[in-house]
Amino acid sequence: MNADSAEEAFRKYELDTLIDNLKKYSEALKNGDADGMRALIAEGRELKEENLRHRVGQPN
Repeated sequence: MNADSAEEAFRKYELDTLIDNLKKYSEALKNGDADGMRALIAEGRELKEENLRHRVGQPN
Protein backbone atom coordinates (compact mmCIF):
# COMPACT_ATOMS: atom_id res chain seq x y z
CA MET A 1 0.00 0.00 0.00
CA ASN A 2 1.48 3.35 -0.99
CA ALA A 3 1.22 6.54 1.06
CA ASP A 4 -1.68 7.93 -0.98
CA SER A 5 -3.81 4.82 -0.62
CA ALA A 6 -2.97 4.59 3.10
CA GLU A 7 -4.06 8.20 3.57
CA GLU A 8 -7.23 7.58 1.58
CA ALA A 9 -8.02 4.51 3.71
CA PHE A 10 -7.46 6.54 6.88
CA ARG A 11 -9.73 9.35 5.64
CA LYS A 12 -12.44 6.81 4.77
CA TYR A 13 -12.14 5.28 8.24
CA GLU A 14 -12.42 8.72 9.83
CA LEU A 15 -15.45 9.62 7.73
CA ASP A 16 -17.14 6.28 8.44
CA THR A 17 -16.53 6.75 12.17
CA LEU A 18 -18.00 10.26 12.07
CA ILE A 19 -21.09 9.05 10.21
CA ASP A 20 -21.59 6.15 12.64
CA ASN A 21 -21.32 8.50 15.62
CA LEU A 22 -23.75 11.00 14.10
CA LYS A 23 -26.22 8.15 13.56
CA LYS A 24 -25.97 7.33 17.27
CA TYR A 25 -26.77 10.94 18.18
CA SER A 26 -29.63 10.99 15.69
CA GLU A 27 -31.15 7.80 17.09
CA ALA A 28 -30.88 9.06 20.67
CA LEU A 29 -32.60 12.31 19.70
CA LYS A 30 -35.28 10.57 17.65
CA ASN A 31 -36.04 8.17 20.54
CA GLY A 32 -35.98 10.87 23.22
CA ASP A 33 -33.18 8.95 24.94
CA ALA A 34 -31.79 11.56 27.31
CA ASP A 35 -29.59 9.06 29.16
CA GLY A 36 -28.17 7.78 25.88
CA MET A 37 -27.49 11.33 24.73
CA ARG A 38 -25.71 12.14 28.01
CA ALA A 39 -23.59 9.01 27.62
CA LEU A 40 -22.66 9.93 24.04
CA ILE A 41 -21.74 13.47 25.05
CA ALA A 42 -19.66 12.20 27.99
CA GLU A 43 -17.87 9.71 25.74
CA GLY A 44 -17.11 12.44 23.20
CA ARG A 45 -15.78 14.75 25.91
CA GLU A 46 -13.52 12.00 27.29
CA LEU A 47 -12.14 11.20 23.84
CA LYS A 48 -11.50 14.88 23.12
CA GLU A 49 -9.70 15.35 26.44
CA GLU A 50 -7.58 12.25 25.82
CA ASN A 51 -6.68 13.53 22.37
CA LEU A 52 -5.68 16.91 23.79
CA ARG A 53 -3.51 15.28 26.47
CA HIS A 54 -1.61 13.38 23.78
CA ARG A 55 -1.06 16.58 21.79
CA VAL A 56 0.50 18.55 24.65
CA GLY A 57 4.17 19.12 23.97
CA GLN A 58 4.04 17.91 20.38
CA PRO A 59 5.10 20.29 17.62
CA ASN A 60 2.38 21.79 15.44
